[in-house]
Amino acid sequence: MCAATLTTNHRTPPLDRSSICAVIVTFNPTEKLNALVLALQDQVGTILIVDNNSSNRMTVERLSGQVGEILWLDRNYGLGHGLNTGARRAVELGHTWLITFDQDSCPAPDMVARMADACRVMPPGLRVGALGPRRVKTADEIAQPPSARQSWQRRTYLITSGMLLPLAVFNEIGGYDGEYFIDMLDRELCARLDRHTYAVVMVRDACLIHRVGDPVGFTLLGRDFYSSNHSPVRRYYMYRNGIRLMTEHGLRKTHYVIYGLTAEFLFVLLAERNKIRKLRAIAAGMIDGVRRRSGPAPSPIA
Repeated sequence: MCAATLTTNHRTPPLDRSSICAVIVTFNPTEKLNALVLALQDQVGTILIVDNNSSNRMTVERLSGQVGEILWLDRNYGLGHGLNTGARRAVELGHTWLITFDQDSCPAPDMVARMADACRVMPPGLRVGALGPRRVKTADEIAQPPSARQSWQRRTYLITSGMLLPLAVFNEIGGYDGEYFIDMLDRELCARLDRHTYAVVMVRDACLIHRVGDPVGFTLLGRDFYSSNHSPVRRYYMYRNGIRLMTEHGLRKTHYVIYGLTAEFLFVLLAERNKIRKLRAIAAGMIDGVRRRSGPAPSPIA
């Protein structure tokens, strides 16, 4: 990979392969984890897995020879806590950059190098807080060039998988909010980056294969749509944390969440199975969001 140095901020360290630590948080992972680890081996300096007490521990253990370390947690503390645990270890190992992943994504072979290349052409005065790739659904889409000429674009938020941050900035803003547990963690982190006047940047020609949920398609008014078809418990977290995010950061910065949650609600009604359980989970999530409940979902939903 080509080394790149960011000159956007006096605290932004040089960016090259050895400076980057990849942190993957796992919970009952599938075989997709193997592909993720393999894809990262030639792109980063160290790979850490933080496991949230998976029941299929052997799926993670057999990768011990292919990663730097596996950190075993005694229960499922959620995605944010796991990423923060990995970030602390990355600092101890001497890394200056953090790239975060969930267990189901897979980066293109040149994803990190493309993000490093994009750093070279950013304006000198831009305070870069996080970079992320363009999300694609299949490997075939990687070869398709992005529609825009500029290789990067400022965004409101990035998804957790593939998000690349200077560890100094990550620690300055306090890392991920572990109380969110899962869902909206990335939006909340990016809202705090914005509050600290850091830019959030998507690199268009850096690609990450990332499939959201278990999508189902449907046609409405002659147009094709896809619903994420998330489980009831994920619907609970999405709506609980969405309301909490809007409450904490204000509608001016998070208005896009309203559009997303409204669309997801309509998709549940129009296309998904198990509607009653999902609608109950959504209602419970909205109530708990107003109540500012945090942590794992309550047992009737989980």
